[in-house]
Amino acid sequence: MKATNKIIKTLAEAVLSLLVPLLPRSLKLQFHLSILVLFAGLAAVPVASAAPNTGGGRIYYVGPWAPGPTAATTTMNSDGSGKTLVVIEGGYVGVWGIPSRALHNNHRWFVRSRRITGQYYPNGIQRSEVFAMRDDTLTAVQLTDVLTLESDGRVDWVPGDERVSFKARRWSSAEPGATVVEAGLYTASLAFDGAGNITGLAAQPTTPAIPFSLVETVPGELWLANMLNAHTRIYMGYEQAPQWSPDGTKIAFTHGGIATIRPNGTGFKLIIPGTSTWIYNAAQWSPASTHIVYTGYSNLSGNFDLFRATATGGSRVNLTDTLSGDEHSYGGWR
Repeated sequence: MKATNKIIKTLAEAVLSLLVPLLPRSLKLQFHLSILVLFAGLAAVPVASAAPNTGGGRIYYVGPWAPGPTAATTTMNSDGSGKTLVVIEGGYVGVWGIPSRALHNNHRWFVRSRRITGQYYPNGIQRSEVFAMRDDTLTAVQLTDVLTLESDGRVDWVPGDERVSFKARRWSSAEPGATVVEAGLYTASLAFDGAGNITGLAAQPTTPAIPFSLVETVPGELWLANMLNAHTRIYMGYEQAPQWSPDGTKIAFTHGGIATIRPNGTGFKLIIPGTSTWIYNAAQWSPASTHIVYTGYSNLSGNFDLFRATATGGSRVNLTDTLSGDEHSYGGWR
């Protein structure tokens, strides 16, 4: 099986290298994805296990990526092998969102925020709601449905995968001239059918589980909040994209590279510093918190790749190393 997959992969790469340069720019990505989908179908065999001591599980990421809005969710083993497009019946590819850690009805589910056509909040921003989608169907399940609750697009699973969380603010009404009356991190319980499929929410969220101040604080600082609404600043420097490790011992975030810190604000360490040629960001933890995967941007080629390292920054390796398409660590390690 491994030999057959290797032959199919080599054949696909040969077809792409020969034909893609001959196509007009507008058709290159569509042809690239079509070939990958075709050969992914030919290689529809069980994915081999990853090499030991690389974090285990499957990494979900966005790629290939080309100029324009088109992208696709892809998975791979923790050692970079077994790259597979997430393909829905009929050959459709796309960006699904954040994958669940648990399986519901033996399927992985994805959550993300989606725009609602022709509807807007009082500030003129297009309305968006939270949706869930199973890994084998194009039919998305709408979860939130509140005209006055404006999500900023950041959606995730609450540990246990029976609740979702998202950052949002609530308007006093849906009419022009309305004001923002509350903001924070909202959570909601999922509803399931008898087979275990997600069908919606048990109830629409009414108040934030963790309220935020309506007055803008210093942007980029790292704060920790508990369910009793106690807020503690744990890092005063600029940060982005914080991710809590599954074992609860560290938080990884972007800060001139990839940094980690303990939840109590101690132990700050820049484990993956940026260089003159690479900018690193958006770390994701492995299921056992032993490794991270993160995005690297090359100042030389203008290309994005995915890298893996240990939780302390060691054993760094480029998992994608491509020049023809960009990869981003938007997704998760499951």
